Order: sequence, then C-alpha cells, then structure tokens
Amino acid sequence: MKDVAGQELAVGDSVAIAVTGYRTMTVGRITRFTPKGMKVVFKKPWGSYGEEETFRDPQMVAKVPSPT
Repeated sequence: MKDVAGQELAVGDSVAIAVTGYRTMTVGRITRFTPKGMKVVFKKPWGSYGEEETFRDPQMVAKVPSPT
C-alpha cells in the first residue's frame, strides 16, 4: 500500500494524518492494514489522555520520519 506521495507503507511506519474534528494534523503510527486502508494510532490532542485508533485511506496519509 502507498501513501499520497507514492511511498510504500508498512506496519510501524509514522504517518501524518488530519485529526477529525480539530482542523489540525498529527503524527500517528500504522498498526495494521485492512482491505481498503489502514488503522493508525495517535495521541489524543489538546490535553486529552491516552491514544486513539482510527481508519485512514492510503491517499489521506503521508509517510514522515519517526518522531524522536
């Protein structure tokens, strides 16, 4: 599966995603692939605790270097 820029994606890769309902972007990590896309885990924004898992279409993510 490839991202919006045509880069090959794998489980564990870091990707930039738009956060639903917040008009912002964040970095998440691919946890698994589905037939139509992928599941991405990311930290909840703005003081929320924990992580959230979301479905993303491959054309809605961009592979980025892993944050340090």
